[in-house]
Amino acid sequence: MKVSDENAVVRPIPEVNSIAELVDHLLIWRVEGLKKLQGYKSEVTMDSPENWRTNKQLKVIGWKKLKDNLFNTQVDLITLLKNKSDSYLIGNDYVPGYSYQYLVDGWIHHDIYHLGQIGITLKLLTRGCNLNSV
Repeated sequence: MKVSDENAVVRPIPEVNSIAELVDHLLIWRVEGLKKLQGYKSEVTMDSPENWRTNKQLKVIGWKKLKDNLFNTQVDLITLLKNKSDSYLIGNDYVPGYSYQYLVDGWIHHDIYHLGQIGITLKLLTRGCNLNSV
């Protein structure tokens, strides 16, 4: 199934996030992770409204832009780290006691978790589950 503007914002069942919600959530935390890796303070918290935007908000942004922005954060991470040594990740903390390596490891685990959810959402949409749209 191809993800489109229309089905990206569909929750196949009420308890399952849409693909757009999951991608945007990944995007928000990737942007915050990049800020931390560059030495800036993170402003987003678990309670921030941008942590989980609504499908109505995401529909305005558009699927293509969400997808492009997520891709760009991956390019930004690679660009930022490609000339850094392991000691950069291990020897620098973004907050006391938490190294950049811890941050990047957490980022990878967070991505894997939510990418798995995207796979489940796609499977449900492909099977025709659509009990709750935008």
